[in-house]
Amino acid sequence: MVKDKLENLGKYIALDERIKSINSFRVEKNREYTGFSVDKEATNIFVVVRGKANAATGWRDNRENREVTGVITLDEGDFVLYLPGEPFALNTVEGTIEHRRLK
Repeated sequence: MVKDKLENLGKYIALDERIKSINSFRVEKNREYTGFSVDKEATNIFVVVRGKANAATGWRDNRENREVTGVITLDEGDFVLYLPGEPFALNTVEGTIEHRRLK
């Protein structure tokens, strides 16, 4: 899990080259996220357009464990990036969130 300001997203291209063309990926807004999800195929980027959100991750190497290992608060203009295979959970009730799945 990586958290930063949207203006710094380009600094993370080394993690996933597809970040260069992020605007070519479909945007999904305000989806409900319940529990942990794991996307083994794609990098997932969530941007807070308005308000705030909470983002969490769990144990990457133990799929059976649902314990939260880290939670961060995202403010307007922040993004969180999850690499393929990384467990993620979001609480988006206090904000408008844009989600892009880079595959």
